[in-house]
Amino acid sequence: MMVATLSSQNQLLNTLVEKSDLLSWIKGKFIGHHLREISMRQVERHNKIDDCWIILYDKIYDITFFINKHPGGAEVMLEYAGRDATFAFESIGHDLDVLKKIQQNLIGQLPKDERIFLSKDELRPRIV
Repeated sequence: MMVATLSSQNQLLNTLVEKSDLLSWIKGKFIGHHLREISMRQVERHNKIDDCWIILYDKIYDITFFINKHPGGAEVMLEYAGRDATFAFESIGHDLDVLKKIQQNLIGQLPKDERIFLSKDELRPRIV
């Protein structure tokens, strides 16, 4: 059995982030902008069809307006209502254009101690 070292895990994560156009765009768009910090506990309360927030790349979006317009249906969106939808977002193959379309509904970001992708002033996954 082979066990990856923490160093090799960090190296892999950094490589993945450097190659991600989507994450690079987010970094360029939001680093330096001050967004309201919203805790995971606060986000969890917005988990209904008429009040729906999701987290993508440590940013919080109010997608209530979009939930019934989603091509995959409201059920897909409600599955991640009040939660982090980043990995589902990426695994389905969404691209940069989708994220750009919902930017007007960006309402905040997670506090630093709850972030997965943001570490200090740089965008990179971090091992918790």
